[in-house]
Amino acid sequence: KEDEKEETIETTILSPQEFIDHEEKHALEKSLKGLITSEFDRSLSFLEEYREFLQQNWEYKKFDMSLILNRRLARPGQTFVALLNLIEYQKSNFETQIPFQADVGLFRIQSSSLKNALIKNTKDFEENISHALPVEIHKRFSECKEWFEASLAKLKLNATAIEGFVDMSRNLKEVEKNLGYYRDLLKTTKEVLDTMKKFQIEIQKETVVLD
Repeated sequence: KEDEKEETIETTILSPQEFIDHEEKHALEKSLKGLITSEFDRSLSFLEEYREFLQQNWEYKKFDMSLILNRRLARPGQTFVALLNLIEYQKSNFETQIPFQADVGLFRIQSSSLKNALIKNTKDFEENISHALPVEIHKRFSECKEWFEASLAKLKLNATAIEGFVDMSRNLKEVEKNLGYYRDLLKTTKEVLDTMKKFQIEIQKETVVLD
């Protein structure tokens, strides 16, 4: 019995329920829960600021390059200037506004991989434009060149006979009918070329020479 009494005393001493105030315990648990919840909310609020960056990145990935290469694009020079300026602005934002890591309350948020991925995707998009524009420029200049050469050949027909005058008159009307389209195509293509030079987008000399 003496042994049982000693064991009971030891058991009672080792039990925290005997000396912890239940109301104090409840208050402490509530306080800790509120603190952790508050810190999670702060972290989520911090991460919410990245939503805009992620949205921009998604738009880059889904962007249809054919839209800006379409020949019916209005004011291509201004459009490309605005687009390339926007890319530079957003790339700068990714570089300066996203930290590699941030201590937010109790949590340390690692964002270096996100930062690097966003910057890389922006640069890749810029490179895609830099590769696509010279190809499109070459196609347009080549088309204009072929049309002008073909038109000149039609207007150089021998017109000493009546049939020759009739053919030349018909060819002249055809050239006049298409002249506006190719004149505008040449003008808008030059706008794109000037934009490329402004933003130092490399283009091979043979791509644009009309020889």
